[in-house]
Amino acid sequence: MKLIITIFFILLFGFFINKTSTPKKTDLLVCLGGDNYKKRLDKTLELYNEGYLTGDYIIFTGIKNLEYKAKQILKNHSIIVTNNLENTMEEIIGIKNFILKNNIHSIIIVTDIPHSYRVKFFWDNFGIHLENVTLTVVGTDLNGSWKEEIYLKNLSSIKYTFLESIKIVYNVILYTLFRKQSFESLEIKENIF
Repeated sequence: MKLIITIFFILLFGFFINKTSTPKKTDLLVCLGGDNYKKRLDKTLELYNEGYLTGDYIIFTGIKNLEYKAKQILKNHSIIVTNNLENTMEEIIGIKNFILKNNIHSIIIVTDIPHSYRVKFFWDNFGIHLENVTLTVVGTDLNGSWKEEIYLKNLSSIKYTFLESIKIVYNVILYTLFRKQSFESLEIKENIF
């Protein structure tokens, strides 16, 4: 019976996993690293070119070096590239600490649509609570393969949803029970271009 409930939950999870919203003007633009990094980079550059960034900083997590094309497009802003944070939880905490130190009031985080639930969940439930900061999560379209109403017909979408649900549970257990490190110690180690 537990297995049936678990499978049912995972199948339904795809219907509410999308926590993305329409972009708004922002003080900070963040591109999360990960498997679909190229799509996330392209979306970040698109938002930048459309004038959504009003602040000074753009953060790219999970990479060692930024493509030359991106450096040229973003040359009028402080570009921060970091690869010292190991997963989504650490990225969110590091970003929150950066926001606190730099008096930032709004942020766009660019990620994939199915990943947006985990980003929003971690933002709302872990690390410093930033009451006066507005978070907007903007998603990549993954070549149009993610649509809540048809995701059950797409095997890669089902797999992505399943993995996301596992990763949320894993990180909650890891960071609440076993990893008692202080969240304040997670910082973005800056490589500013």
